[in-house]
Amino acid sequence: MNIVLGKENAEQLKEKNIVLELDTFNVSGKDIVAYCVLGLEDVPLNDLPQLDHTIKLHQTFVGELKNGNKKFCQELGESLMKAFNGLLAEYYSNSIKRLNQSTDKWNYAIIK
Repeated sequence: MNIVLGKENAEQLKEKNIVLELDTFNVSGKDIVAYCVLGLEDVPLNDLPQLDHTIKLHQTFVGELKNGNKKFCQELGESLMKAFNGLLAEYYSNSIKRLNQSTDKWNYAIIK
């Protein structure tokens, strides 16, 4: 798995790879989105038939994470831990921890 920054870079890789949005970093007031890049070899053969569905679930997780939906992210994140051969388990775990540790106003972007 590789990580790329910026939508333009991610778009260039989508044709031959699985590209998934991860986090947004706010650096000096500018939002920069991080994406993971997976090859088909990163997905177990048995998981290929439901790959499109798993990608949609991941996108839903990111969307609900942006909205600060703690309960939904907890449940969906736990079910996604083994998706993509477990390569994103730490991402889901850390995202849920970060969301659960948030106080009053949730800010999805990580300030750097």
